Amino acid sequence: MKNIENNHRINKIMKPVLPEVVKRERLFDLLDQQEPYGVTWITGPAGSGKSTLIADYLQKRDKPHLWYRLDDGDNDLFSFFHYLSQALGNIGTRKKNVPVPFLTTEYKTRVIEFSKRFFDYLAQSLKSPFIVVFDNYYAESFESIFQDVFREGVLRLIPGIQVILISREAPSNGFAGLIASNRLRVVGNQDLAFTEQETEALIQNETGETFSQEITRQIFETTKGWAAGLRLILIGITGHKGLPDSIAEITLDNIFDYFDSELFQLLSPQTRSMLVKSALWPRMPLTILTSFMSPIDIGSLLNQLAENHFFIERYGAGSGTVYQYHPLFHEFLKSRVPDYLDPKEKQAIQIQGASAFERLGWAEEALELFLQAGLYADYIRVLLKDSPTLIRQIRYQTLRKRILSLPDSVRLSNAWLNYWAGISYRFYSLAESRKYYELAFEQFKKTDDWNGTLLAWSGIVDMITYEFNRLSDLDPYLDWFKRHVKKNHCFDSRETEARVSGSLLCVLFCREPQNRDMGFWRKRALNSAACEDITVKISTYIWSIIPLLFTCPDKHIPRLRDKLNVLTENHESRLIRLANLWLRAYSFFMIDSAPAEAIEIASAGLDLAEQIQVPLYNGSFFVTGVMASLTMHDSRTADHFLKKLKDRLEPDQYYFMGLYHYLKSVRHFNTAEYESAIRHGETAAQIIQNTGHVLLRIMAVLQVRQAEFFLRPRLKCIGEVERLIHAAEKQGSPIIAHSARLTKAFMLLHLGRETKGLQELKTALTMGQKRGFIRFVWSWPYPIIEKLCAVALEHGLNPRFIRQLIRSYDLYPARPENVLKNWDWPVQIETLGGFRMRVAGRKTDSGVKTKAKPLELLELLIALGPKPVAMDKIMDYLWPDKDGDLAHASLKTTLNRLRNLLGAKELVLLNDNKIFLNYQICFVDLEMFERTIQRAYRENGPERDAWLERAVALYQGGFLAGGSEKPWITAKREEVKEKYLSAITELGIHYECGHQTERAVACYEQGLEREPGEEILYQHLMSICAKRGEKDKVVKWQQRCRTELQDRYAVKPSRAIQVIRERFG
Repeated sequence: MKNIENNHRINKIMKPVLPEVVKRERLFDLLDQQEPYGVTWITGPAGSGKSTLIADYLQKRDKPHLWYRLDDGDNDLFSFFHYLSQALGNIGTRKKNVPVPFLTTEYKTRVIEFSKRFFDYLAQSLKSPFIVVFDNYYAESFESIFQDVFREGVLRLIPGIQVILISREAPSNGFAGLIASNRLRVVGNQDLAFTEQETEALIQNETGETFSQEITRQIFETTKGWAAGLRLILIGITGHKGLPDSIAEITLDNIFDYFDSELFQLLSPQTRSMLVKSALWPRMPLTILTSFMSPIDIGSLLNQLAENHFFIERYGAGSGTVYQYHPLFHEFLKSRVPDYLDPKEKQAIQIQGASAFERLGWAEEALELFLQAGLYADYIRVLLKDSPTLIRQIRYQTLRKRILSLPDSVRLSNAWLNYWAGISYRFYSLAESRKYYELAFEQFKKTDDWNGTLLAWSGIVDMITYEFNRLSDLDPYLDWFKRHVKKNHCFDSRETEARVSGSLLCVLFCREPQNRDMGFWRKRALNSAACEDITVKISTYIWSIIPLLFTCPDKHIPRLRDKLNVLTENHESRLIRLANLWLRAYSFFMIDSAPAEAIEIASAGLDLAEQIQVPLYNGSFFVTGVMASLTMHDSRTADHFLKKLKDRLEPDQYYFMGLYHYLKSVRHFNTAEYESAIRHGETAAQIIQNTGHVLLRIMAVLQVRQAEFFLRPRLKCIGEVERLIHAAEKQGSPIIAHSARLTKAFMLLHLGRETKGLQELKTALTMGQKRGFIRFVWSWPYPIIEKLCAVALEHGLNPRFIRQLIRSYDLYPARPENVLKNWDWPVQIETLGGFRMRVAGRKTDSGVKTKAKPLELLELLIALGPKPVAMDKIMDYLWPDKDGDLAHASLKTTLNRLRNLLGAKELVLLNDNKIFLNYQICFVDLEMFERTIQRAYRENGPERDAWLERAVALYQGGFLAGGSEKPWITAKREEVKEKYLSAITELGIHYECGHQTERAVACYEQGLEREPGEEILYQHLMSICAKRGEKDKVVKWQQRCRTELQDRYAVKPSRAIQVIRERFG
């Protein structure tokens, strides 16, 4: 007896000893958040892991605690306080100087008073923080006196002590006050249920195996995270040979036995019968159950079962209440149907339920029951009625599943079922979708159903154009349409008109882009798109936009795209949002948008497509990623997208296979690998020719001609490009003709045909500016764009449009000295003649105190550049009085502030403890002046003079004139001035030797405007005037020289000035 007593005591006052269980960090974090709650009520059905969770939490978090397991024996309050005292005695952290009160007979009539005293003692003797756990609390198991004592005890413990109550029930009315005062929180069944990630961890922990993602998902969905269900299923797996491929392979006998013994057999026969009958329905609306189960008060019964966590979920309230069984319990009940119903009774209940659900408008439940009852005609009737709703809700997979649930003999003989099957596949399998559309098309024609025929026709041509593999397949369908449908055709609905008109637009774009009827059908499509069906609106806008992108991108595209964005950008359906991302990615090349944004769109599209398993648009996302990366000169990212595209290509994806080789050609061209560019370009042209995409083939051939010209420049290439211009114009694509015309201009200029080249360039740029051709179709090799932009700026051709191109393509000239300041630099810094800076076209105020130190750092980098400057050297110049650590911290802060001021981190680079400006992407007049001087000294004759003229034009005065006189500034100022004087003097002497006296005078006078105190320039001017016999001018220059030197330096002119004056006299 003593051993029995000891075992009982251990079970009551010791927390369960656990094996290694899955740590549920999500719930641990929830339990850690104790404020403002004093009581945490853990509630859930049997086997939901309530006690395991708390025991593991106490162990893993190492929480001091008291564990007490309640049972009906605690109705004997003497026993209750006895065992509670025993539990307290096992706690080593309690305060031991307080005497333990004992329940004696004197308190028998004053038990509430004693309970207050006992729990006050308990609260005082426990060292906070502390947790008291009461496990297995069920109000109906305890007498009212115990409940009063227990509730009073809990109130005495909080807030100093945390109390956790574990129960299958929700909190009873006695605890309503704690809930109202926000001192009691409930952790319920939804919290306790394992997540899919926790399920995966549990499987690994229990079996030591890693299941496939699909089988893990099936187990999770079957059990809904119910802990006992998970473990019982895993017990079934241990007896399974090898890892299962499906949940269907796992025996549920253990779970069903559990349900039968622990729950089902405890109910009355009438209740068991009711549960089995209702299990034939997928869900149980109270309104149907009331009439079906009369005279039983089914609502009260199910409410009672739900409150007791009897694996019944309850939704809604009042007459709108709906009940649903836990999936495993539902399967258990259905397995008991043969024990309670014969086949006729079963079918009668299914039919009765199906009819009732149909009257309620619950199509999904009605369809399930009609199918189970074998009433296919009723099933098809409800299915066809509900299909448009499913498509508006973007539930394509649900629609496909419903259609495929029918036997083939029933399904394939119905034209409308085949049509809706085609729709259900359109985002998942183009081939399957086209197959069903074609079957429906032939069936509709035989029954003279013109609305169905036109809708099926629309679906067929959409799938062919989506594939872009064999566009010649469109020809018979286009011929059929021309024969049977006139421009004034009256369609059955606006939805049909919008679908058919939009599809025709794409067919004409692919096969007859020059067709004059395209404008008419576009207008008709857009007018009819004002319908309720969002999928019709989206497809209409898409098919209206795409032909414009390739043929004539104009002001209509942003308007149409904005309308599409409003419809799709924040739509609840991920499939709709994916379509929006696809069009934004697709239109990047023809509409001026940031390439970095295009890469983000492409990446987001690929992520979303993988999440919802819709690969339809992946090719377009990869192409966008490649071209946007090349536009940003980011070859690494471009190669990443190219590899992804190649890895995903299927053998029959000719269109994207051709695009892959086209993009490889562009990639090789940009890195001057012209032979590889030609090889890939020719492969692309050959593959694309087989698809029938004329415009894309023109682009591929143009790419080949560009690469051939760079490899072997010759006039023959110009003639071939001219033919491409005519071909693009014939196909109604001015944007591709524009690209080819620019190529022709480049070739002419490269071959020295400057007059014709400039004329062709001006024509192309004028057209591009007028039509808004900022982006080009798919790509344009940026070496050609850079060259043409530089030439255009040099000759003043469409400068505003050129700067727009430069910004759009993020271009930087290969030889900046060729274009000087005319280029659209993101940052432009001038230091000659004073400090001036423009960032993104806006002037920066250098007088603001907060910008002083960053600008001083910038000036130092320019003065000591263009080579990198050591950080130690910078700290010595700018913070000479600070020690090393403080100076280093100041430099880092100042560097960050300078980068923010310039608007880009890549403008000021740090490498190997050296800092330098990135002169490739910013204009600095000093760096450009010195680079131009160096270029001049590498030339001879007229070229040398031309570069010297460019250099002296850049010099607007002394380095940082009017600013600080710090030694490093004055030293650089003198160095630059000497270079300027050397250049302008040499230039003037060249003019004198060439008998260009007036140009020489103008040159020296220009020098004096910049450096009025330089005597050498006065000497040259006085000598020229002396030779020309201009005595008054000699005197004038002598007097001005004397005045300037006296005022500036307080010195007299040198003897040389006097000698020239005397020689003249």
